[in-house]
Amino acid sequence: MEKGAIPSAPLKASSTGFSPRNQGRAQNARLAAELEQVQSQISRLQGLLAGPFAERAPAEVVQAERKKLEDLQQSGEQLKEQIQALTSACYTPAPDG
Repeated sequence: MEKGAIPSAPLKASSTGFSPRNQGRAQNARLAAELEQVQSQISRLQGLLAGPFAERAPAEVVQAERKKLEDLQQSGEQLKEQIQALTSACYTPAPDG
């Protein structure tokens, strides 16, 4: 084969390291990182809304921050559900047969 030529035979999924289980683990790690960011934002907003900001800021600004908090909490719950579903799918043993 010439230098720099592409092999004609396709690579098998297992030889590339991209097995379905590895893909599930990678997706799980991505979702976990996203959940961590969402939880960090939730904590920040909860602190903001529990402090003097909520008393001093205009009502529409406080309401917008409360809406962001609510949306983040919903996103966090959805991410937890996705992680749980993915974990169950990746680590459930194959049926005998």
